[in-house]
Amino acid sequence: MTPNQNFSGIVDVYSQSWGWFIFLGLLQIILGVAAYAYPVLSTIGITTMVAAVLVVSSITQFIQFFVLWGKPQNSIRLLRAVVAGVAGGLMFRYPGLGMEAVAITLSFYFFVSASIQMVLAIDLPIGRFWGIVSSVLTFLMGAFILFAFPFTAIWVPGLLLGIDLVFTGITMIVFGFTIHKPKDAIHAY
Repeated sequence: MTPNQNFSGIVDVYSQSWGWFIFLGLLQIILGVAAYAYPVLSTIGITTMVAAVLVVSSITQFIQFFVLWGKPQNSIRLLRAVVAGVAGGLMFRYPGLGMEAVAITLSFYFFVSASIQMVLAIDLPIGRFWGIVSSVLTFLMGAFILFAFPFTAIWVPGLLLGIDLVFTGITMIVFGFTIHKPKDAIHAY
């Protein structure tokens, strides 16, 4: 299958959803600008959400432990509940350390996201440029977090998350408009 045939197949599959790509792209840009404008608040928000998810996860795992009382491997469920609860509680109690953990995790996210974006961008003959630019910038953001760590852990995750959201949003909008073109114009590529 040639890249043009592959792209035609992608267009056929996603052409009905072009509006969603544009809507979600605009939403990501708005969220990205907000995260960029308030990087410390964004980092605190990320840390608080992760802590809350861990605490809620701990509570549900404790419930599951009691519901499954006496079942095989139930002690593992209790251990998971305790670890999630302690981790979430520590992030609430010591948000600075939580922000450092979020910074390292976000760096890992950026590396994985950059890899996936690059694979997707290489397959598209149209919109490839923005996909590659987004991928490279995302990778550089992950590297920046690691090299500047721990000094910038309080503001860098929120700032870079904002930048990543903006570029991902632009890529989605370009893709949405590209698949909305008349089929004859797309298949000519």
